[in-house]
Amino acid sequence: MSNILRRGRLEAAQDEEILRYTSSMEADRWIFDADIAVDLAHTVMLREQGIINREDCSKILSGLLKIREEGMKRLDFSYEDIHISLESKLIDM
Repeated sequence: MSNILRRGRLEAAQDEEILRYTSSMEADRWIFDADIAVDLAHTVMLREQGIINREDCSKILSGLLKIREEGMKRLDFSYEDIHISLESKLIDM
């Protein structure tokens, strides 16, 4: 999945130092577990409201639990923040 937040109008590859400077991934370590918990609760709410079906809910919950089990070290640190990295990892599963 492309890094859509940083893509913007820049066509050339960004320097590694710029990517590190604009990324909050290191700071986001503190919210990894909380972010997963919020995503789990949100997924259950979407199912209870009939917005997503049982099968999709199950896939999302399973993916989130696997990501939590693997830990943050398995996420792609090239993304701007943990939210986008989690979403990208889940989509790729």
